[in-house]
Amino acid sequence: MRWTLLVALSAMTACQFDGTGATAADATVPDAAAPIIDGGDPAPADAAPCPEPLAISVTVNGHPYEAGATGPLARVAIGDVITVDASGTCSQAGAITNYQFTVEPTPAIAHRTVSGATVRFYAQVPGSVNVAVAVTDSVGQTANVARFYAVEVTGWRRVTHPTVTGLDIHALAAGDGTLWLGATTGAFALELSDFAACSADIACNLAGELGGDDPGDVHAILYDSSRKLLWAGGKDGVFRGKAGPPASPFVHLGVPDGAKDDIRDLAADGDGGVWAATPAGAWTAAADAGSFTVGRSGLDSFAVTTAGSRVWLGGAALTDIVSDTTRDVFAGDDKIRALFYFAPANKLWIGSDAAGIVRAGIDGTVEDTFSTATGDGLQSDRIRDVLVTADDGDVWAATDVGIARWSETFAEWIPMQSPQGLTESDTRAVAVAVVDGIRTIYAGTKSGLFYLRAE
Repeated sequence: MRWTLLVALSAMTACQFDGTGATAADATVPDAAAPIIDGGDPAPADAAPCPEPLAISVTVNGHPYEAGATGPLARVAIGDVITVDASGTCSQAGAITNYQFTVEPTPAIAHRTVSGATVRFYAQVPGSVNVAVAVTDSVGQTANVARFYAVEVTGWRRVTHPTVTGLDIHALAAGDGTLWLGATTGAFALELSDFAACSADIACNLAGELGGDDPGDVHAILYDSSRKLLWAGGKDGVFRGKAGPPASPFVHLGVPDGAKDDIRDLAADGDGGVWAATPAGAWTAAADAGSFTVGRSGLDSFAVTTAGSRVWLGGAALTDIVSDTTRDVFAGDDKIRALFYFAPANKLWIGSDAAGIVRAGIDGTVEDTFSTATGDGLQSDRIRDVLVTADDGDVWAATDVGIARWSETFAEWIPMQSPQGLTESDTRAVAVAVVDGIRTIYAGTKSGLFYLRAE
């Protein structure tokens, strides 16, 4: 649910923060009728012009945000980092010496920090957050923004398209304006423009439209946008189809001699082919191959990812099958269930079945460990999937109690559960799609699909 609250600034009750970062708990909320600093004592002859006395700029997740002439200051999603910068404020009578920010309602805000002319925060529940700015110049004049700024915050919402309602989803992938879903009843596609219908070339039920073999219970899904190839893996092996246009039927790929059809994860090899994690090790197949070959045997594997020339398998340990390097990432019997290589930072994110998540270098050396015991806000140690969004470097982890978002800015995990709109806590997969410049995060659960988008 979204709502925007607009009230007179003089009526606000909120926490205030001055330019030193201190909280003015006993401060008086500035009077909305106070004059803007555009007069007072005559300006010195060499004073710089002051065209817009109270000017602010806004960034969301580090990117400039252009607000419209009307409406809220910004539209954001839960956990997005909002920075309000008042350094453009000026006075014709003297330099600005102090900035005071009012941000409310207090329970909706998390991790406010003030540095000089900026305040930075994120919202932890859907609704509206209000920001006001007061400035004081070197001759003692104080001015308040005669209006205040509403930041509209959206939470998670359920996708109600009949194709995905009630689906037991295990895997997600996005590409070419389509979300690809792996579920216990097969592979599915959903057009992302309006959630209303599937295209002529891509039906919601992929086996029904593409024809060929039915992939059955799908636990891993991979989309190659450059070749329009869709790979689906699960209890019945690996299936490959072309999404089109034109579409081509699903084909069941053969398995190595003596191997069983049981695919837990898939990763692109960089040349159009794939790697598959299985109970018996890693298999590999080229884009046009009719069957898989053994890449590494004898490793009970749940996750696979490629990182440069490395192919990392996750199971009881982290193993690079190219260099034959093994890292004991988690102690005891905890297994690796999720792997994600974030190329811009050259880092691996590794999720376990009961020990939380770690950040490691490309060589597998652990750099940071996060769990319910480390005090970083992670709400569960059971990680099913992990994703890093390229535009802000934040990490999204699917857990058994909801989605956890790691804020790279504030170095803490942001819980996303029922209060944030994610009413189904048992999440299994997470994906991101950017359509028409708008980013959307998707969460697959045992009973359907949810999405998070600033709008």
